[in-house]
Amino acid sequence: MSINFYFTVYTMLILIGLFGIIINRGNLVKLVCSLQIAIIGCLSIFIVFAENFNNIHGQIFTILYILIALIEIIIATLIIKRVYDYQQFRK
Repeated sequence: MSINFYFTVYTMLILIGLFGIIINRGNLVKLVCSLQIAIIGCLSIFIVFAENFNNIHGQIFTILYILIALIEIIIATLIIKRVYDYQQFRK
């Protein structure tokens, strides 16, 4: 497949994420999920261009961001668990 196909697909992913950010201003969880979708689209474009131009820097940047996002998800899960446990304790 050509680079134009990947660019189109990942640009659509970015637009879907931006549309979700605009629509879900009231719900923080949906807002963060939409932001993550848009960022994943950007990172995927980095990977495609890095592969096309034989440059490893885009792939390294993407892997580092994915690791940071994983840590972010773990911390968010722990916070949600702590809030749930606190609410159960108060009852």
